[in-house]
Amino acid sequence: MAGRCKRCWLIFVLFILCASLGGCMHKQSPGAAKPLQVVTQIDVTYENGAIRTVRHYKDAGKMKQVLNYLRLIDPYGTPALDPEYIKGSDFRIELTYSDGSSKVYRQKADRYMQIDDGPWRSINPARAEELSLLLGQMESDGE
Repeated sequence: MAGRCKRCWLIFVLFILCASLGGCMHKQSPGAAKPLQVVTQIDVTYENGAIRTVRHYKDAGKMKQVLNYLRLIDPYGTPALDPEYIKGSDFRIELTYSDGSSKVYRQKADRYMQIDDGPWRSINPARAEELSLLLGQMESDGE
């Protein structure tokens, strides 16, 4: 009977140990940093009337130039007019990340920027023209 009590005691201790270790699983707190996402590809579509151009970038140097442009563009304020109805250049820049997710930037008429179907924001027209110049100097890396 003493052996049976030892076995029950051992099972009880193992049960308590397993129950307490279950709470030690790593849980990411809401304010914790997300895993690092790396841009692996950038696809740019340009449209203006009947003109349509598509570029694909996987080269790190080319992607860095586009990403630097996006970092510096600094959208501000809400436009008085809806950019969807304004004629002019329309850039669609899609960033694809290493985890398979993506982010889409739209630049319209060198005056407006939209990020992931969010609200349109105004941008500096002089700075926005840099995108056309930048993309005009970089060949597509292919499909």
